[in-house]
Amino acid sequence: WTYIADALIAKHISQAFENIDEMSKINVFLQSWTTSKKDLPKDLQNIIAIAQKHSLRLEGLAFSREIQHQMLIWLHSKMTGMSGKHNHKLAKCLQQNHNVRSIGDVEILSKMNRTNRHTNRQNCRCTACTDI
Repeated sequence: WTYIADALIAKHISQAFENIDEMSKINVFLQSWTTSKKDLPKDLQNIIAIAQKHSLRLEGLAFSREIQHQMLIWLHSKMTGMSGKHNHKLAKCLQQNHNVRSIGDVEILSKMNRTNRHTNRQNCRCTACTDI
């Protein structure tokens, strides 16, 4: 049900964030965009209101590498100085051609660029590209 909730919340994004493409809107609680509550189902309105009331945020002393790898890269809620970078030409390539969504995806991609057989094309068939 959470995937459906995420999709509904993303569909009703605030006007200030309308320029964000659909692929970048993944989770309102982990990213820096906001949603317009008025058009959401009552249950989701309540969830958003409670989260805002209590300043819900991801917090921990030491996240495991697995959790760090799963963190979203686009519009990360704690990223500063990157406003609009998710719509940059390079970001679009990473999203659309390489399906990059998380920190782990970026790590895999950076390792793959070190291989001799990788080509910077959408249809690259090196082992690293086919593993993504």
